Amino acid sequence: MGEDKRFIKVGGRTLFDRVLDSLEPLFEEVIISVAVESDWLPVRGHRVVPDALPNCATLGGVYSGLSASDRDWVFAVACDMPFVNPSVIRTLADARNDADFVIARVKSRLQPMHAFYRKTCLPVLGKMAQNGDLRLQGLVSSSALHGLVLTDAEVIHGSEEELSFLNVNTPADFDLARRLLKPA
Repeated sequence: MGEDKRFIKVGGRTLFDRVLDSLEPLFEEVIISVAVESDWLPVRGHRVVPDALPNCATLGGVYSGLSASDRDWVFAVACDMPFVNPSVIRTLADARNDADFVIARVKSRLQPMHAFYRKTCLPVLGKMAQNGDLRLQGLVSSSALHGLVLTDAEVIHGSEEELSFLNVNTPADFDLARRLLKPA
C-alpha cells in the first residue's frame, strides 16, 4: 500500500482504531504486538509488546502476543481488517473445546490472522520460526497440535460475516473498504 496501513482512514477512522473498536467490547485484555515499538501508536491504554521473535512477520506477532498473555487462549487479528465481526469471533471461540487453535478457511484460504490460538502452540510456533517457516498456515499440518479448521458455511451466515475476513492489502481492497465505510 506504500504507507503504514494502521493509519489509513476509511469511514473517518483509522484501520487500527476500527479493529480496537471491535475487540474492546469482547475481550478484557487486548495486547498489541508490534515489530517496532513506537510512541505515536494510539493504544488506548492497552499493553504493547514488541516481537519476541524479530523478523518473523505475523508468526512473530502471534507468538509475542500469545507469550505475553496471561490467558490460555488469544484471538489474533490483523490491524488492517476494518470489518471484524463479533459474531464470527464468537463462532470461532465457541468451537475451541480441546483444540490448540481454531482457524477458518474462507474461499479456500486459511485465515490465520483472524483465529484463536492456545498457549500449547508456542513450542511449535517457536520451532517454525527457528526453521524459517514463517507461514502460520503451517500449524495446520503440525502433528504436535490438534487444530480445528472451520469452513465458510460454519462461520459465514451473511455478507457482514464474510467481510470480517477482508484485509486491506491492495488499493482495490482499500477502495472496497472506503465504499463500504463512507463517513456518516
